[in-house]
Amino acid sequence: GRAIDNDRRFVSAVSSTGDLVAREEYLGKTAAAATANLASMMLSIKHLMGAYDSKTFKLAVFSVQASPTVANQGKVQWSYSYNGMAAPSKCSDYALPTSLVPKGGSVVVVDASYGFKSLFGTYVPGMTSDMTWTEKVYNNPRNSCVDYLYGDNCLSPC
Repeated sequence: GRAIDNDRRFVSAVSSTGDLVAREEYLGKTAAAATANLASMMLSIKHLMGAYDSKTFKLAVFSVQASPTVANQGKVQWSYSYNGMAAPSKCSDYALPTSLVPKGGSVVVVDASYGFKSLFGTYVPGMTSDMTWTEKVYNNPRNSCVDYLYGDNCLSPC
């Protein structure tokens, strides 16, 4: 039961993070403000994880804009790493699932992992003492995209 509850909280935290970011029109008026706003959003993870340890929760959130000619070929517009999760660099190629967004569209991607430690180790069939769970969610921005900086107007710097 502990593992199921922990997994539900993990999935909820990942989904909620993507939803929080996707609601924004822009993240800040300066790069420092955008980073600070994202860091503030990450505080929700600690609350959503409740009594479970959030120290092993790692997350990368980034915006991908699809190519104007091929919808599943995208470029990373900006990225943010939380707790050491690897995030793709700005302007790097990013393959999107087929039919996720239209040509030229934008999506907020959240890629996360969580280190779960079982109380009973290997006594429960299918469980090990240490497991790493992963989750990836895609959120459509409420606007046409989520600008990292105010005034970007969804114009690709790549």
